[in-house]
Amino acid sequence: MSGNEFDMLVVGGGATGCGVALDGAMRGLKVACVERGDFASETSSRSSKLLWGGSKYIATAAAQLFSWKTLTEPYTAIERYYSEMKMVLHCHQERTYMMETHPHLVNWVPLAIPFRSWIMWEPVLDHPLFMILPLIAPLFTKFYDSLSGFHCPPSYILGPKKANEVFPQLDEKVKYCAVLHEGQHNDARTCTSIALTAALKGATIANHVEVIAVLQGGPKGRTATGVRCKDRQTGEEFVLRVSLTLALALALALILTLVLAPALA
Repeated sequence: MSGNEFDMLVVGGGATGCGVALDGAMRGLKVACVERGDFASETSSRSSKLLWGGSKYIATAAAQLFSWKTLTEPYTAIERYYSEMKMVLHCHQERTYMMETHPHLVNWVPLAIPFRSWIMWEPVLDHPLFMILPLIAPLFTKFYDSLSGFHCPPSYILGPKKANEVFPQLDEKVKYCAVLHEGQHNDARTCTSIALTAALKGATIANHVEVIAVLQGGPKGRTATGVRCKDRQTGEEFVLRVSLTLALALALALILTLVLAPALA
């Protein structure tokens, strides 16, 4: 890295940073990416690890659609419902894609929804529609399966005895459990795979390299032209420089986008 000039410098080797480095490299840019710890040593190894299909957003969409506002603002209500459901469909598509193309990183995990009564007196989202959720949950989980084209393991129900046997962490007696499946991935390994792919596509990427100072230059000395780094394993310090011409071009493109986008919309 030392002594080379790059088109783009990414500070941080989490999933986002490595993803940006990969994207830049695949667009033909000369990219450098540094991470002060190990890849995915921070947030990218502390996620829920779920590839979630968005069941909550279905409930949110339904709550918005079946509300008094639908009578007064029907177009707005339908538009919001469509927007929420479109996002859920995208979540299912992404989950299916990950499951089919990255079997070494992902797996299915069953999630139990326990019901202790047939009517919920404290319904989900405080919406009266969801008082009957225990009665319709099996239909909901099948509908949820259908959103991914039934590419997931089928949902099912468990009686009270079997529910406590399969899910011993349930500390109370239940009427039954509705069980659906979500994707689960190894978040740290996923991040490392992105980093390795970025390197494969030409990015210069290194962990245990910390940015200790930002170098200023350009007009009035207000443009970041590079960084001073420290190799945390050897203690060596070195400079990474970024092409000022490209940096100014990208800044100009960003400004034009921010100015023109509202007008074009």
